[in-house]
Parts: sequence; C-alpha cells; structure tokens
Amino acid sequence: MPKINVTDTKGLYQDSGTGVYVASPVYQLPISRGSVTTTAATYALTAAQSGTTLYLNVNDGCDVTLPAAAPGLMFTIVQQLAYASDTITITTASSADILTGHVIQYKEGTGHSIFKPNGTDDNVITLNGTTTGGLTAGGIFEFVCVSDSEWHVKGQTGANGTVATPFS
Repeated sequence: MPKINVTDTKGLYQDSGTGVYVASPVYQLPISRGSVTTTAATYALTAAQSGTTLYLNVNDGCDVTLPAAAPGLMFTIVQQLAYASDTITITTASSADILTGHVIQYKEGTGHSIFKPNGTDDNVITLNGTTTGGLTAGGIFEFVCVSDSEWHVKGQTGANGTVATPFS
C-alpha cells in the first residue's frame, strides 16, 4: 500500500512507503480520542490528549489550561452545568500564545453577540456565569492550534445582563 502525503505545496499525493503523513495544520484530520469528564477545580490538557472532548462538570468553576502550542492539536471543551457566580477560565500554556477566532454569546430574548480576541495578546477566555458567558449548560468551545503560538477557537455560550467579551 502506498504512503499518502498531504502538504501545503503538493496537496494530497502518493509516495513510496506505507501510512499517512499530514504535514500541514490546514489539512489535519479530526481524530477523536474519546472524552474526559472533570470535577476538579483545575485541569491541564496535554498534547497526548489531542482530539479529546473535555466535559466540565464542576459546581464551583474550573481553570482549564491548554497544552503548549503545537500545530494540529485540537480539543473540544463542553460546559455541562450552568454557572451563576463561579468562573470558568480557559488559558493558553504560555502568555506568548494568542487566541484567534470567535465566541458567540446567546442572550435569551435579545439574540446574540459575537466577540473576537484582539489578535495580539488575548490568551484567556473567562466565563463568569453572566455577562461573559457560562450562564447555561451546553456551552461548547473548539480549539485548533494553527501555529506554534496561535490557537483558533470557535465557541458558543449563554450570557445575560450587558454582555461583554470573554477574551483577555
């Protein structure tokens, strides 16, 4: 069986050898490695867990840390409980890493707001249970690392009051 390669310069092509080699974060194949549920106040994801869905089932909030940035890593984080006063934070491993992408906050009866990080130094998402999100269970955030210093996020969560950016 020939080796299948995917690169930015050639796209998909066959080569001698066996296996599949993906050399571009653009063409990374989504691989699910199952799921993990945490009830801890802190949780540090690892590169070996790439493809994992992390379920946050914590009454008192949770501080999640992404692993060191490496292209192709991907994680899904799901909020299982509603939060009215406790905080969920999702932080990059290094303050030099940035978040790009967007978070959509749905506000009952008034539609939604879309927030984007500033693209220069935002590396934390904070859900405070009200204005910055986390109000309702079911918030979901997908993270894909696109370079050695950039995580792309797309997420959605419920909010109330005067909604504000969850990025800092």
